[in-house]
Amino acid sequence: MKTYDPNQVVASFGGRTLGGFVKGSFIEIERDEDAYNYTSGVNGEGTRSKSISKSGKIHLKLQSTSDSNDVLSAFAAADELNNGGLEPFILKDVSGRTLVSAEQAYIVKYPKIEFDEDVTEREWILQTDNLLIFVGGN
Repeated sequence: MKTYDPNQVVASFGGRTLGGFVKGSFIEIERDEDAYNYTSGVNGEGTRSKSISKSGKIHLKLQSTSDSNDVLSAFAAADELNNGGLEPFILKDVSGRTLVSAEQAYIVKYPKIEFDEDVTEREWILQTDNLLIFVGGN
């Protein structure tokens, strides 16, 4: 029997552990390009071309009340002031074997700010040029 525990998914940016994620889908990670591009010839013969790009995006969905918004805002502000926003990102599923890392990532922009009668979501997007991914089971 396998066990998945969302509380065991640990993410950090710039050495700071992030928390206060929304309920439901709270982290999304994806490379920007396919690993291979496919081209079909006139006679139906196919060729694939390997993409050298390993760039990707990391979507972090935090509750508006999360202290991690302060942390990410500080990184974003520092980047705007002095171009010092390239930081490492690591995600580890401690209850499983999935591991994602980027030696250098940056915050694409501040999240959309929305106020409601309930707690809202702040979605932070990180970009990297070298997203290393191992998708493991639990």
